Amino acid sequence: MKKVLIAYFSHEGEAYVGGKIVKLKIGNTRVAAQMIHGLTGGDVFRIETEKPYPDEHMENVELAKSEQYAKARPVLKADALKMDDYDTVILGYPKLVGRYADDRLQFFGKL
Repeated sequence: MKKVLIAYFSHEGEAYVGGKIVKLKIGNTRVAAQMIHGLTGGDVFRIETEKPYPDEHMENVELAKSEQYAKARPVLKADALKMDDYDTVILGYPKLVGRYADDRLQFFGKL
């Protein structure tokens, strides 16, 4: 049987949803990761930054813009995973300021 890893980065707190700002207890990408886990039975791994993002939506947007402009790469918490243990890796991450959070791909360099 193939072994699946579901690695995701998600943000709880204020988010722009359906034309308004709402407070999310669980981030959208986390919800998607849980749904994929239900379908695949894969291992779930949360990608986290050393410094959490702000809960307030506009503060978060401004920080994300400044990181993108500076091509900054937030420091990720280093957790040990053995990629050789997995046949398939599913990576989930949100769009930040209209762009995909491709800086989270550095996650693969941590493994």
